[in-house]
Amino acid sequence: VQHDGTFSMNVFESTYGLNIQGLPDGWYLRSARLNGEEVLEHGTKIEGAGAQKLELQISHTAASLEGTVTMEDKPAIGASIRLVPVQENPNRADLSKATNTDQNGHFVLNSIVPGAYKISAKFNEDNVKESPELARKVAEIKVELSEKESKTIKLEMKEPQ
Repeated sequence: VQHDGTFSMNVFESTYGLNIQGLPDGWYLRSARLNGEEVLEHGTKIEGAGAQKLELQISHTAASLEGTVTMEDKPAIGASIRLVPVQENPNRADLSKATNTDQNGHFVLNSIVPGAYKISAKFNEDNVKESPELARKVAEIKVELSEKESKTIKLEMKEPQ
């Protein structure tokens, strides 16, 4: 990357998605335009030789989400938390987030791209091996996050109805 923020690289003709890594907490990739066309929704097809202009807009207005997960009024320790967009986008791996609950059933997810998501809690295979009944316990809700929003939620794990 040059001092003015520009960079160059050689690529083969193909269809590409875009993934930015190493952004500080609270930042996210808001927009990516190749030769003036937004590419985050559908990926981009690079064709032909010659220079092409890729413009990236990175924003410090990411959302955050924290919460607690309980099961039978007790903390759900070690539950796997997964945040996925309501409308999947194979070109945006940065829209999905995952973590585990701590000893208090608490979790935190930072640097979330604003939008509509489903958040779920379930136990991973290690927990289920020791207690097979845990495999049936799940929680899932939808959550909408705006720019700079910090939301706190509660999830209750139970068997689906």
